[in-house]
Amino acid sequence: MDSTFINGAIGLRGNPSRFAKATLTQSSILLHVVRAERLARRIEAIRAASSAGDSKTIVKVIIQDEQGRVLILKDAGSKWDDLPGGHLKVGENYAEGLIREVYEETGIRLTNAMLYRTQQLPTPPGGKMLLFKARVDNAKVKVSEEHSGATWVKRNELGRHNLGRYAKDVEAVAGNQREFHSVARSNAKEEHKRAALKALALAEHAVAKGDTSHPVDRAGVIGAMLGLLSAGGVAAYLAAHRTLANGEGAPQEIDLPQAEGQADSRTPLLEPAVKDTIDQLELEKKAVEREQVERGTVIESEISKRLALKAKELEGARWERVADTEATATYGAAALRVLDVAGFKTVRWSQLDRPTKRHTHHLNEEQGEQPLGFVFQNGQSHPGDSARGPEENMNCLCQLLGVTRK
Repeated sequence: MDSTFINGAIGLRGNPSRFAKATLTQSSILLHVVRAERLARRIEAIRAASSAGDSKTIVKVIIQDEQGRVLILKDAGSKWDDLPGGHLKVGENYAEGLIREVYEETGIRLTNAMLYRTQQLPTPPGGKMLLFKARVDNAKVKVSEEHSGATWVKRNELGRHNLGRYAKDVEAVAGNQREFHSVARSNAKEEHKRAALKALALAEHAVAKGDTSHPVDRAGVIGAMLGLLSAGGVAAYLAAHRTLANGEGAPQEIDLPQAEGQADSRTPLLEPAVKDTIDQLELEKKAVEREQVERGTVIESEISKRLALKAKELEGARWERVADTEATATYGAAALRVLDVAGFKTVRWSQLDRPTKRHTHHLNEEQGEQPLGFVFQNGQSHPGDSARGPEENMNCLCQLLGVTRK
């Protein structure tokens, strides 16, 4: 017996009650040590038995639930946290091995998984690791004896876990859904902004030449500007759809008539901005002409320079907001379509953190998981839905995220 324990017991003989308590405490510690050693031996035996026939290929998977949390396992024999998975058997394919390993370690039966990345391993020679990502809904976890526990971890809590070489991958995948939705919206905005600048340049040139002075000519310029904006809307939809489909692992095929239909639905909403732009440029031109008459001096280049400055002002004051609003509408429509194609049956409204938040969008977020196509509290089925006016869409950074697949 350990001498520390013996000496401690001798020192307590004068107090039988304290001696009994100390003896009980030390016995409990010894019992836990013995049990831990037995468990360690059992784990090693299990691992040794399972390693028979193992190949040099390891499969691991980052599993997320409907809330975006990641399943982290606690290794029973070390301080490290772990991801579900293990060695493939010789002759076993990736899908079979991944499904088998995950079920053995967690009790979860995977029905779909996507390859995230591969890595050559230094040991054993010729070793390889394949990392997958998967989504499960309402999963109940039952860990094997190889692990001492399992927990679903939120993204902002991942840093508390010892995931070793998997840490960066888990962080990237955990934040991926929000990130590629943000990228999709950003891509849509670039296309809308490019189209807006073309339309603005057309208006500036037409007003300078006097092509908007007659109602018929003016209508032609308005139609041409709307045509440019509509083409930009199609390009924006295609860009958002492509990004979202790639992020969700959905088919890339795009229904062009649907993209055109989305752009056409926005045309009536853009017409007031187009007309106001022409009005503002015409007023600027008349102001310059009036100043020239008052001065008695005509400088031919003055009108062009002043119109260029006015167009630049309108770009920042008006068309930047238009591009923002249209990007939200385009992203939202594309997201609704991609989530359907990707097989989601439920979604949730997500209001990103920002200094100013629209109260109605916060209420949408509080409604939680809802069927795809659901009309939220503010009457919209997705961010940017034209069922409500610009006040609901302008500067909106909300997202429509998939929750449960069919």
